[in-house]
Amino acid sequence: MSGTVGIVQPHEGLSVAEQEYLIELHAREEGVEINGFVGADDILLPHEPATRKLMESISNRETRSIVFVDQIEDKMPIGLTRHCRECGCKVLIVNRHKFGLRAA
Repeated sequence: MSGTVGIVQPHEGLSVAEQEYLIELHAREEGVEINGFVGADDILLPHEPATRKLMESISNRETRSIVFVDQIEDKMPIGLTRHCRECGCKVLIVNRHKFGLRAA
């Protein structure tokens, strides 16, 4: 993982495809390129390999920004955003209402 990573999570009110769409819209508006997405298959839990790999890429400063939709913030691994900020990684949160999308 490198550059800017979009984080998506299975969510009953907002599909993974909708999250990816919102993140891409936000990135385009901000002039940021999304280098990949993580979390589409399952909730990012601390013991999962995908979560560990993401944390390592943040620690190694390979991942410089993470982007996710505000509605999934409660599904994020505890400490991920704090760790990101401590390592100098930007945390970008997309407001789904800004793009006219409402939760089901």
